[in-house]
Amino acid sequence: MSETDFKRLKYLNMEIRVMSEELELLKTLRDYEAIKMDGMPKGNAPSNRVAKIAVQIVALEEKITNYIEEILEKWEAGLSYICSIEDPELRMIVRLRFIAGFTWEQIAERLHVDLSTVKRRYRGWQAS
Repeated sequence: MSETDFKRLKYLNMEIRVMSEELELLKTLRDYEAIKMDGMPKGNAPSNRVAKIAVQIVALEEKITNYIEEILEKWEAGLSYICSIEDPELRMIVRLRFIAGFTWEQIAERLHVDLSTVKRRYRGWQAS
């Protein structure tokens, strides 16, 4: 698994968060439109809007589900890959960087080593 693959996971996660926010907005809009319908005959306009919003909600929910499935597959592959790294310090560096999302500085602080050591170990592993 490459650094690019790990970065893709990060951006898929971010995209899921954004889509979830959009989903909540659509649900709020649907509820608002449904409340506006007071049972009095007014034509089909409000119910058509609610139906269109409902279709958008279903489509977005499906997309989020597909992304989550993709992430879970890649996440499992990433964890397996990280667990295959023999050096425990290097394994922790890679795990903190790509699974926990730590900065290089946070990793150095967490492992109680110099920042240059963390970067050097990572670059050496990357080159191999």
